[in-house]
Amino acid sequence: MIILKLNIMNAINNKSEVFNPILYQNTIGEELCEIFTTNNYSFDILTCLKNNIEEIKCITKLSKKEIKEITQKINNQLLYNYFINFQEDYKISKGKADAEFRVLKKIYSKIKHIESFVDEDFKDGIDKLEDISNFLEIDDEKNIFNEVNKNIALYKISNFKPDNFNLYSWLKKGEHDFKKKQISFYNKEKLQKWLDSEEWKNKINDPNYFLELPGIFNKFGVGLIYTPYLEKTVYGCVRWFDGVPLVQISDRGKSLATLWYVLFHELGHVIKHENDEIFEGSIEVSKSKINAKEKEANSFANSYLFGGDSLRRFIFAQKGQYIGDKNFIEHCSSRYNIHPILIAFWAQKAQLKGIYFNNYTTSISFSK
Repeated sequence: MIILKLNIMNAINNKSEVFNPILYQNTIGEELCEIFTTNNYSFDILTCLKNNIEEIKCITKLSKKEIKEITQKINNQLLYNYFINFQEDYKISKGKADAEFRVLKKIYSKIKHIESFVDEDFKDGIDKLEDISNFLEIDDEKNIFNEVNKNIALYKISNFKPDNFNLYSWLKKGEHDFKKKQISFYNKEKLQKWLDSEEWKNKINDPNYFLELPGIFNKFGVGLIYTPYLEKTVYGCVRWFDGVPLVQISDRGKSLATLWYVLFHELGHVIKHENDEIFEGSIEVSKSKINAKEKEANSFANSYLFGGDSLRRFIFAQKGQYIGDKNFIEHCSSRYNIHPILIAFWAQKAQLKGIYFNNYTTSISFSK
């Protein structure tokens, strides 16, 4: 139907948050206009209803008297029952459509915060809700939360309970961005060579260099993906696709020092735990809850970033204490040959007092 197609095209061109399915159907006014156009009936007959065609299209209910008058004027009494039945069917359909619309609006209100994750590749839906559903790769919008919970249950996430929808969306964003890279092989030797070269050490306090790392890692066959943090998700994770590692990191905390630690922790998993999927829920977890693989990844990060664990032990020996030395960070940096922002990383976690940490914090964000 021509009018029906126009309704849907208008909804797409002016994309709504949620498309009301009643727009799939003509109103009684639209049906009248279409039949009059198809059969070359004079629209003057309809002036008894409204002044112009656009107003007529908006009519959703006609009385039996009005329908009878119209069908008599066009000399087609067969249309009387058709219009009566059409109007009744529309009323029933509208009730169902409005109920479904309310359900879909409620779903959209709960998931619209991830719209920034939805690339143009997924924006061919009839509304914004369908765009998000396409991005999530879930066919039925009404079943989004059931599918999310079912999928997240397959993951073993250490240390905390996530927001299932946010985590699913965050992971899905990582997968989509990873696939765009089209990485076909993983070269462990090249990754190890970059780690051992320590070229990154001179760039520790350079957020631009950190943001360039995904391009550098492509050469090693490692898909390094930066995804903006969503509430109650993770610092980072490692997943494997056909032997190629996807290292996905969030900008939780927006601290460059934290992101360096998370990156090297995840690289520890890549190097030492090939083909294992690891999710980092918290870097504040107590030692008693850290399993063997987490200990290995922590040891890996400490070895590369801090030259071992002596700095952390030294700082945590003073946990919660007031530090009278105004140059404490600088003195530790000289003593251990470690950049001040990494000294401050441990000092802040040890809750040392008397240190103005803003002087040693470099911010970074993955948001566009």
